[in-house]
Amino acid sequence: MTRTAHPLHPRRGRTFIEPQPAPPAPPAGRGLAATPSRAGNVQQGRRKRQMARTMRRFESALARFPTPTLRRGKPIGFGWGGLRRRLGLLLAMLCLTVAASAVVYVHTDSQWFIYRENVSISGVTYLDAEQIYRASGVDSWNLFWLRPEQIRSRVVALPFVADAAVSVTPPNEVRIQVVEAEPVALWVTNEATFWVMADGQALLMPDERYATLPQIIDPHGDAQAVTQPDQPAMDASALAGAQALWAALPELGQLRFNRDYGLNFHLPGALTWVYWGDGRNPERKFAHLAAIQRLFANNEAQPQIVDLRFERVYIH
Repeated sequence: MTRTAHPLHPRRGRTFIEPQPAPPAPPAGRGLAATPSRAGNVQQGRRKRQMARTMRRFESALARFPTPTLRRGKPIGFGWGGLRRRLGLLLAMLCLTVAASAVVYVHTDSQWFIYRENVSISGVTYLDAEQIYRASGVDSWNLFWLRPEQIRSRVVALPFVADAAVSVTPPNEVRIQVVEAEPVALWVTNEATFWVMADGQALLMPDERYATLPQIIDPHGDAQAVTQPDQPAMDASALAGAQALWAALPELGQLRFNRDYGLNFHLPGALTWVYWGDGRNPERKFAHLAAIQRLFANNEAQPQIVDLRFERVYIH
């Protein structure tokens, strides 16, 4: 290129660059046009040599690892270990099938269900065995659904049952051993005579086996517990007072009871009638009674009536 001054502005000193014609391109395959092909061949050879070196390093590293070998004549998965696993699986499936069949059998076959003829009830003398069977709740149940402790709790909840023992034996046998409550006194009213249990429950006397028990003579049934008006039961306080008197004075064969005076009795060895009341304050009453008995022993007094129902003793 040739720089010349601008012909129109010679004073400004600007220069003008005249374009020069481009040189002609060299013929193909000669001169500069053949250089890129040679450079590409050089780069391709370099890449091949690098790849060869990488492969040799990989093969050298791979040679350090042990080569796995397979035993001939024993196909993989069909040796003794594989056979043992298959036998174990087959045995487990067989056991599961047998167990399922057993469960279905015991829950569908009638011989595993409980009915009246399969239940034996012993120890019953005055109670109703059929009532105990109904209360046990075992009728038509499968044996494997029964729990002896639950059956026992139902039976013991019945009146006049002191205790019970229950056993269950396959396929369909239930044994119930009952311990009946024993009365502690006889409650004699104008209507009937009752056995009185320790908890106050009263049972119409079925026989004479306890005829020698101490008696509470209550013609009008005034000792009936007000908390249980629908069934015979003695007032708990009256029964407690009677038992305390029998323990202290065993010679007392009979006690009487009425609504006005509560427990009352003829004092043994004297002509005195004692109004005892209910079972409250037994220590105070026994202390007063002992003092009166000392007066009798010293011939200091022979009252006809001693009223111990109140804190202050009344002697008539």
